[in-house]
Amino acid sequence: MASSRRPSLRPLTGAAGLAALALLVAGCGGTDDEAAGPTNLGTRPTSVEADAAESTSAPEPSPEETSDAVTSTAAPDPSDTTGTPPPPAAAPSGDDGQWDDDPRVEIVREWAEEYARAATAGDPDLEDWLDTMTGEAREDRMALIETDLGWHYPGPVPFTVTQVVDRDNGRAAVEACVLARGFAADPATGAPPEDELVYPFEFHLEATDDDRDDYVITGIYLGNQSCNGIDIERSAW
Repeated sequence: MASSRRPSLRPLTGAAGLAALALLVAGCGGTDDEAAGPTNLGTRPTSVEADAAESTSAPEPSPEETSDAVTSTAAPDPSDTTGTPPPPAAAPSGDDGQWDDDPRVEIVREWAEEYARAATAGDPDLEDWLDTMTGEAREDRMALIETDLGWHYPGPVPFTVTQVVDRDNGRAAVEACVLARGFAADPATGAPPEDELVYPFEFHLEATDDDRDDYVITGIYLGNQSCNGIDIERSAW
């Protein structure tokens, strides 16, 4: 039976901080008047130290295939482009500043700044962080931040926006690739984990005024978008 709630944030054992959000047990469905949040939780994290592209090398031809092949000794005609594959599309690298002044992105940016301050201060009830959220996002905040409390963030949680979507009744969604591990420093060692992991997030928003100049975050979910090739924007305090 479909749940009347959106997917809840339930980290699995051993997950840490923001990385825990990508290891969720999803709820099933949503209300009839509200689109369900992303539920594809099989998305693998992107390692920024590894090549995420799969090999595109062609398989070795079989003896039967090579025996039937016709070898041409004529010089190729440069004007003949038949069968020439198109050049590969450039991988997206970031938002190029197109949403810098977008109020939907500004609230996510504020959330990332205040998350980092709350985690560093060890205070999940930091007022400025709570002010960026309402509803389920605020209720489930401990699933996000609990194991990050006390870790030192040298700046806001790094992320790059990949898409902004408007929905009905003043609602919207911001899709972003978030550096969920490898930025904050372990208080025990003073160093971040060796590997950096990037996850797709989706922030659900609701306008707080009729002009839609201000928003608040109502839910945070694991997204479905690919983060391969995305440059994650970082800044220090």
